[in-house]
Amino acid sequence: MNTHLDKSFPSIDALEDAAAKRLPKFVFEYLSYGMGSGEALRNNRDSLDRISLIPDYIVNSDRVVLETNALGRTYSAPFGVSPVGLGGIAWPQSAEQIATRAKRDNIPFVASTFAMASLESIRQCAGDCAWFQLYRPKIESIESDLLQRIENAGYDVLIVTVDVPHAMRRDHDIRNGFSIPVDFDFTRLFQAITHPAWACAMARSGF
Repeated sequence: MNTHLDKSFPSIDALEDAAAKRLPKFVFEYLSYGMGSGEALRNNRDSLDRISLIPDYIVNSDRVVLETNALGRTYSAPFGVSPVGLGGIAWPQSAEQIATRAKRDNIPFVASTFAMASLESIRQCAGDCAWFQLYRPKIESIESDLLQRIENAGYDVLIVTVDVPHAMRRDHDIRNGFSIPVDFDFTRLFQAITHPAWACAMARSGF
């Protein structure tokens, strides 16, 4: 347990508040908001909040075991790190750093097709904990090459994502003028320079 981290960020909401202050608005909203107007994201949050965990009392709790088996492997917890497209826009090498930590903690790390890091480097960082999320390319030759790279890199688990058959509306990205590469007009340039830690880190990384 990281006591310093707990004091600084006692909850997920505290982490999100800190991220909102550290990142430019167009970056934070890209990473934290969902599709469309965000209704599905709100519904998911409401559904999770309605789940109750019922504890057992008067039992031996000296050692709490969270281990679980999934796809022929034992992991230290029944959850992992989900894929984040363009997650590196939050901070340089964020995928590699989180993948390294996932390997250390023995939980799955799912590499995104749209990660800002090579699938080979993520596999090296996450080791046997690395899974790969595939958005199927429309061009067959690109898909074949991608699948060959996934196999050569040593990924054992492939997750095929089918939820975005066409380009989707993201109201916040339209409002913020978010694009890759980023078009630094006055508004986004102002947001960048007023978040100097992020801007300097991204500049050093060559973003």
